[in-house]
Amino acid sequence: ISRGAGVRLVGVHGSLYVLDVRHPLVRAACDRGGDDPLLISMLASGVYTFLNAHLDEIEDEHEALFHRHHCEHILRQLKVPS
Repeated sequence: ISRGAGVRLVGVHGSLYVLDVRHPLVRAACDRGGDDPLLISMLASGVYTFLNAHLDEIEDEHEALFHRHHCEHILRQLKVPS
């Protein structure tokens, strides 16, 4: 997931996967001290999508299942009937 001038949400540095603090979503989550559950959920979603694209062990079906469960979790937290 990129935003503007090639700033990606997640990058690879050696054997590490890192969030790029220049990305607006990461910056917003940091500015709020991690206290915004919706921002954290968006980060989790973006990171899993990135990992699916970069790791052979994660397949599209895994990502779809992750996002389904993740959305159900968000809806429960918001107390929205599914």
